[in-house]
Amino acid sequence: NEHALLIIESIENNHYVIRQAEFFVDRSRTDFSLLVSFGEGLVEVAPKTSTELKAFKEKDMGDYKTFPITPAQAKALIENITGDRNRKIRYLNAMNSSMASSSSSAQDTDTHNCFTWARAHLTKVGVDTSRLESWKDIFVIKPSNVLSPRQPKR
Repeated sequence: NEHALLIIESIENNHYVIRQAEFFVDRSRTDFSLLVSFGEGLVEVAPKTSTELKAFKEKDMGDYKTFPITPAQAKALIENITGDRNRKIRYLNAMNSSMASSSSSAQDTDTHNCFTWARAHLTKVGVDTSRLESWKDIFVIKPSNVLSPRQPKR
């Protein structure tokens, strides 16, 4: 099971701050089929300690990309993500969000999966996410389609 999330590291009031932001399906309000999950999406933003981040990197973190962003971009990213907690966003794990949104009966409701949500937020603050796109996105967006395999430690 693949999952995409954002780890945002910033300096605020002379303190190093780490946040983990992710979008996932509300399992209590979801319809599942053999290959497709759809329902209401939830946004979680949680503070992390450097010890938690280190443990995550060593144990849980699979393939990843890093993007250097400015303090202004980090601030906007956090504000935008936090704002999503008060919005209704549909979750659909298959097909890309632009296709899903165009087929949506509620045109004012975004539709995303964890990967398209993260990519949309990075794009919104001016990060070039073109290297996070694959021709396979038209079918199912999977992080492994665009992320290089994690290199073994030496």
